[in-house]
Amino acid sequence: MLSKKFHKNNNSIIIPANETREVVDIITDDSGKHTPILAIRAEKGARVTYIFAVFGDGEITKEVILELEEGAEGRIVGVVVGSGKAHFTLKTTLLHSAPHTKGDIKIKMVLKDTAYVSYDGLIKIDKSAQQTNSYLDARVLILDRGAKCDGKPELEIEADDVKASHAFSSGKIDSEQLFYLCSRGLTEAEAKQMIVKGFLMEAAEGLSHEAQECIKREIVIAL
Repeated sequence: MLSKKFHKNNNSIIIPANETREVVDIITDDSGKHTPILAIRAEKGARVTYIFAVFGDGEITKEVILELEEGAEGRIVGVVVGSGKAHFTLKTTLLHSAPHTKGDIKIKMVLKDTAYVSYDGLIKIDKSAQQTNSYLDARVLILDRGAKCDGKPELEIEADDVKASHAFSSGKIDSEQLFYLCSRGLTEAEAKQMIVKGFLMEAAEGLSHEAQECIKREIVIAL
């Protein structure tokens, strides 16, 4: 079945059984009202990818809960760029409520100036959700000394036949990578921008061409 793509416009979305959907959520300071809490439920055998891209220098709160029913597969992809005095409060929950589910959370954040992000990432596997695979990987690139991210990845596992893990890391631009690009003729500013774009777009791997182009445009504007 061909994948279907749509933009969310409610605070809850149901993905019908055995369907495949891609949900794109672009959030900026000037995007007006957005849904601070979004709940998505993938019914039996459904496949869904939820992409949230957060850009700006103001205050933004976003929480998404993705529930997977039997045999469903779900991905949460986050691309975040905070600048100025940005204050983002972000939370993702991947809820496995039935057996034979697969889940993945991949978050890439770039923070500059004095931007601050609080990120909570939770994988919750109910007792009945046996034979589940679920992973969370959140990475932050800090560009300026005043920027900061507090990350809190968590696992809540009640089933005993599962594979689940989480990782969170924060760091700066690799000096050797920067030196190499500058040695190839790029200015330091050009090299940094190339590294940052590449870092963020890694999160978009496997998405539809339309979604990747949409995210790429927003990244260019944000940087």
